[in-house]
Amino acid sequence: AFQSRPDSVLWCVLNNGDIATMTYQRDQEVVAWALQTTEGDYESVTVIPGTDEDEVWVIVKRTIDSNDVRYIERFQPRDWGTDQTDCYFVDSGLSFDGGDVVNITDITQADPAVVTVSAWPVDGDGTDLTDDDEVMLTSVSGMTEVNDNIYAIDDANVTGLTFSLNDSANVGDVNSFDFTAYTSGGTAQRFEKNFSGLSHLEGEEVAVFADGGPHQNLNVSSAAVQLSEWSNKVVVGLPYTSVFETLPLIFNTPMGSTIA
Repeated sequence: AFQSRPDSVLWCVLNNGDIATMTYQRDQEVVAWALQTTEGDYESVTVIPGTDEDEVWVIVKRTIDSNDVRYIERFQPRDWGTDQTDCYFVDSGLSFDGGDVVNITDITQADPAVVTVSAWPVDGDGTDLTDDDEVMLTSVSGMTEVNDNIYAIDDANVTGLTFSLNDSANVGDVNSFDFTAYTSGGTAQRFEKNFSGLSHLEGEEVAVFADGGPHQNLNVSSAAVQLSEWSNKVVVGLPYTSVFETLPLIFNTPMGSTIA
């Protein structure tokens, strides 16, 4: 299969289940081969047009929880932007995006505490947050007791832009009567540390990237994993190791050039 965007790359499935890719840059007179391996065997590859880059899709045979399975998977776009939290360096992965922050305009001294926001919070795919979703409050002036804590949303009122706070275990209201009065500022943003829907990786050790940084590897049990920290953006999938070899370095020294 041939990919033309963002670069010209020929994708070739080998008899041993690996993929050999040839990158061709005619204007730079560059022809370079690389090997793509995974935990399993690639059986087929195809390229289809995409919005910004051509999409590379594969059929992969894997052994998951001692069972042979075949998955249709897509390589992530090579250009994932400049935000490290958007990186996606796993195979057969799933991702969670808790969305951006929203501004807080008020928090009541009440039981339960009620938060008013300037716009309703949504997760990364635009879905409204609702009861039981977890949020972190930060940068609040006055009622600083709530800063950097995780709370479960309750009594969500999308129209009124308000929600009350339950504790992070979602078993009881947050009583803010004795908190310092809210004065200004603050943000709310969805966070999570329990992730389900991973039945396709049941029993496997998976790599985790949380908010752009590596988390310790975890084992998938009952189609789920639990992180040690609350995170806003998470990717979970099979680990792999990248190996690269640079071209010869050319520079001048007091003894002369590194070129013989």
